[in-house]
Amino acid sequence: MSEYRRARLIVDRPQNGFWNMAVDEALMQTVGESPDSLPVVRFYQWSEPTLSLGYFQQVADRISHSASLDCPLVRRNSGGGAILHDAELTYSVTLPEQRRHSKDSAGLYENVHQVLAAELESWGAQATLNDRLEKKLEKNFLCFQRRAPKDLLLSGHKIGGSAQRKKHQALSQHGSLILKTSSFAPEITGIIDITGHPIDVEELVSGLARRLSEALHLELQAGDLSSREKILATEIEKVKFSTLNWNGRR
Repeated sequence: MSEYRRARLIVDRPQNGFWNMAVDEALMQTVGESPDSLPVVRFYQWSEPTLSLGYFQQVADRISHSASLDCPLVRRNSGGGAILHDAELTYSVTLPEQRRHSKDSAGLYENVHQVLAAELESWGAQATLNDRLEKKLEKNFLCFQRRAPKDLLLSGHKIGGSAQRKKHQALSQHGSLILKTSSFAPEITGIIDITGHPIDVEELVSGLARRLSEALHLELQAGDLSSREKILATEIEKVKFSTLNWNGRR
């Protein structure tokens, strides 16, 4: 595996939305410190149903979605529509920006979504990549009611979407796979609802990690956040993602 780049694999237990967003930013900081830093692939879930706003969305617009009004709110670093995180699997891929090559940057979005589609096929879900932007849907509040190129579709329903952010000399891509419909976003249909087949999240993560390793030429080594990353994430959660100044900034 000499042609493979060493990388870290982090599989987190479910956490609140402030912490989940803070960890992704902390990883961007540490990964971006040096072109020789190890890339990080992270899988995580949410300890309670949480609404995340896209970076440019207006917080006042959440009133338009009554089902999620009682859910905690966090604003993402990335753009796009709001996402109700509940019965889903979330991932992030963080790469040192100076070490990016064609497979890491321009093709990363599509490569990852092809991996997601290939793994879902093994679970009996024939997902496809959307081939066009549907502008008439861009006004929808929820991300999974919009349609952008390379979104993952299953039986006409969007079940996977991602966004990228460049910051701290790093490139980060994170995204969600909707496993099941949530009562806090009943208009969004999940993979299990469509296929009728159960999904074991631990097995799904294992399959996705193996396929991502092959597709992105990463030699993934399981681990955890470093002590410094935990300290960084704690501070970022405190001063940014848990504050009204950040979440209510627009």
